[in-house]
Amino acid sequence: MAVNEREIVLDMFLMLAEGKPGHLVLKDVLDGYLYLEKSSRGFITRLYEGTIEKRIYLDYIIDSFSKTPVTKMKPIIKILIENAVYQLFFMDRVPDSAAINEAVKLAKKRGLSGLSGFVNGVLRNIARNKDSISLPNKDEDLVKYFEIKYSMPTELVKHFIGEYGEVKAVEIFETFEKKQPITARVNIYKNSREEIVKKLTKEEVKVSTDTVFPESIKILELDSLSFLESFEDGDFVIQDESSQFIGKIGELSDNASVLDLCAAPGGKSLLIAEQSESKEVISCDLSEEKIALIEDNINRTKAGKIKTVINDATVFNPDFKEGFDLVICDLPCSGLGVIGRKRDIKYNITREKMIALAKLQRSILENARQYVKKGGYLIFSTCTMSKIENEENFKFISEFDGFSPMDFSDKIREYIARYKVCDRLLEEAKRGYIRLIPGELGTDGFFISEFMREE
Repeated sequence: MAVNEREIVLDMFLMLAEGKPGHLVLKDVLDGYLYLEKSSRGFITRLYEGTIEKRIYLDYIIDSFSKTPVTKMKPIIKILIENAVYQLFFMDRVPDSAAINEAVKLAKKRGLSGLSGFVNGVLRNIARNKDSISLPNKDEDLVKYFEIKYSMPTELVKHFIGEYGEVKAVEIFETFEKKQPITARVNIYKNSREEIVKKLTKEEVKVSTDTVFPESIKILELDSLSFLESFEDGDFVIQDESSQFIGKIGELSDNASVLDLCAAPGGKSLLIAEQSESKEVISCDLSEEKIALIEDNINRTKAGKIKTVINDATVFNPDFKEGFDLVICDLPCSGLGVIGRKRDIKYNITREKMIALAKLQRSILENARQYVKKGGYLIFSTCTMSKIENEENFKFISEFDGFSPMDFSDKIREYIARYKVCDRLLEEAKRGYIRLIPGELGTDGFFISEFMREE
């Protein structure tokens, strides 16, 4: 049965408007349309992700030609026009007439015939004037210029410039806009990286081994994991290399007991469990749904030594008190480091939310420190890029009685030696933490620190 890809994307945006996370909307829809041709699934993915990525820029264009501002439009009309403008400016293989006519047809199909003329008029006016679009004057208002150019909300533009400076902020924005490869960690206890690369190549998957770690691969083009026998067989786990650093940094004594407090989907637990020193890993998260994600990875990879437990990390668990040689706290955060993968994040984060999340992190860390044995270790990490959630909470842990930052520079030296930022990362690691910034190592944005509790 023929499907209308643009109508599918329209419905995806309506789901997004109801509060469903953007990456889950995409996954669920693609899983529901596995029978579609690869080209159709690619069109859906690009139009959906691209419109989210460039929403502020698209709205800037629309408001330049529409008497009704985007904020006043009916939701369906707004989505249809945004999707069409994305096609006009960023999808060269789509004729302007097709982008416009299909938007008009969908407006009529959704019971908005009275507004179809408005949709047609706005889009045709924009199409006629595509080459005359100009950005705000950079010299007059730098923040506004970056906001429109990179579709980055004003508050986040100021945040990144304030914390990283203008030059680095631009590098970060430009990295976010690039297509992000899927990074995976090979199950080297089952197959070598070379064997998995050959297997994936036979499955018509493009793979790169230009990675930080020798057990990592980057999947450059992928239609769906559901089609891959190698994935179902547990030959690899989807895990960004930023998170994999935890496995290199984590200090493990023989027969170490490990607690992974906020573990879903389980990549860090699997990584630690594979190490010979670990005796048992208790892998926790808040809900049955999140535990199911962890158990899916455990079952698929046939991993041992991992026990899953539903646990609210904000509530002290007396059963965990001083019970672990290593406690991993990869905590809920604003997620600024993964904007390149989860594009809707940037529209939902404010300074107030960062402050609230930092407070939440501290409540978890207050409990976590009590779970560490004397002589044991605590790892604190996030996938965000804000001082209030990272460096300030690093200082917070440093003030815990008996906890001291660990120098882990020697553990990462060989992996980062070829990168320009090697010296900076090693200096940070000597102080007990590292900041991974998008565009530097090819990883997500991440913050990782390690502490030891005195004997």
